[in-house]
Amino acid sequence: MNSSDFANATMDSGIAAPVREPNRAAGDCSGVGPEPLKRSEILIVLGLFLAAFVVYSLAWPGAPVMTLDGPSYMRLAQDIRNFSLRELPLRTPGLPLLLILTGSAEHVNRWFFDLSLLLHFTGIALLAYLLRVFRVPGKLVLPVIVLGLLPPFVEPAAYVASEAASQCTLLMVFVSVVLWLMKPRRTLFAVVSVGLPLTAMVRPTYELLVVLLIGCLGAGYAFGLFPQVSRGRMALLMAVSAVLTFGTQVAWSTVNYARFGYFGTTRMLPIALSIKTEDVLEFLPPEYADLRRILIPYRDQNLTEPFRDHTGKDYIYRAMPAVLKHYGGDLTAATIHLKAAFLYLAKHKPMSFLSNGLKTLGLVWMPNDCELCGSNFAVRGLTALLQIGVEAVFLLQALALVGAGLIYAPARPITRGQGRTFGGRIERTRVWAYGFGVAIVIYTLGLSCLMGTGEPRYRQTVDLLMIGLCALGYAIWRDILARECNTAGDGIQE
Repeated sequence: MNSSDFANATMDSGIAAPVREPNRAAGDCSGVGPEPLKRSEILIVLGLFLAAFVVYSLAWPGAPVMTLDGPSYMRLAQDIRNFSLRELPLRTPGLPLLLILTGSAEHVNRWFFDLSLLLHFTGIALLAYLLRVFRVPGKLVLPVIVLGLLPPFVEPAAYVASEAASQCTLLMVFVSVVLWLMKPRRTLFAVVSVGLPLTAMVRPTYELLVVLLIGCLGAGYAFGLFPQVSRGRMALLMAVSAVLTFGTQVAWSTVNYARFGYFGTTRMLPIALSIKTEDVLEFLPPEYADLRRILIPYRDQNLTEPFRDHTGKDYIYRAMPAVLKHYGGDLTAATIHLKAAFLYLAKHKPMSFLSNGLKTLGLVWMPNDCELCGSNFAVRGLTALLQIGVEAVFLLQALALVGAGLIYAPARPITRGQGRTFGGRIERTRVWAYGFGVAIVIYTLGLSCLMGTGEPRYRQTVDLLMIGLCALGYAIWRDILARECNTAGDGIQE
């Protein structure tokens, strides 16, 4: 009988088993508390952030850079500031509030870039702190920080877009809920409860993130990974988060309905659906004959026009003036009818809809252009290789760890409250944290491909999370190997 069998037998018989000191050299974190942050580590991180802020302020004097999405955010910011919506909004109010806060509703100024950089640094700091709590060595956390400060991953902060702000709020929710599971505190409870609706209001992709969180929390609780959290506290977090998240969306949708007669957080849904149904427009039924007659010529033109990507994904923007004219300039009526027509196609041609979504799955993993890094071929190539390297490590590691977990977990059920399989509190929680992080990445990219063009910039909201998960996954693999080696050694001695 090996040492683990002896420990289980003595626990069941009521005899106190000898306590075995965890092998910290091998990275065993079973039964130990969080790693305290050292003053030197804090000073190093602050020094890196300060240096990065100075470098990017000098290297990117033209930031923030206007994007195609920027004007729509600024129009909504002006409307919110003036307490008067002029048109049915294309965007959610999260980023416009940030524009108002930095005085960028009319003309985007440098303060917006500075605040975006601060949000990016905050996301890195949260990840680094969580990794140290999980006893990931500082020599492994430092590369995570340095990677996060490199141009390909900082560049979203230089644009008038929602990627940087969304990334920060997403990491805030992720880190806070993991820390709350380790030691439930009211402050962390509040951050999670407020962070979820904030994330949804910054980027509509995350309007259902609370559902993913509830599902992952329920699975973790069923496997006994959170013995330190009572059922009542867990249920309260789920309930409050869901109520606040969906309540915020309903409140903003009600504002749009009261003002324009359209119930929804944005009018982006019909545009998103148009991208996945452009190849089946001919199947629109007679009640949508007018829309079919208007849309098909614009799609065909987009497919054959020179110097285009020939995918037809942008046809809706060129068709909108004709659609608006058909409905007498009524934007709400045009949006409602387009939404109904595209939902009909998605419902009656589901395989085509799914196929169009899967076609963009490869595109979303492509490296970003990183235009602010210059036009030098070597620099562009290096930034592309860096991004591909991070993605490759994440994908291979996630496939191995998640695959092993799906095989290993059912074979060795966890005893609730005793944690015999997964060791101490930190080890149990970090296993769940890794799985939840992978689920967030899959959710983000899956929804972006099904409901969007699947462009690489949609991946930018989870780039930092993937970097952190690579470090956490390495620590998990290291401890699994160390535990197996110790178990094998005990068997040889016996």
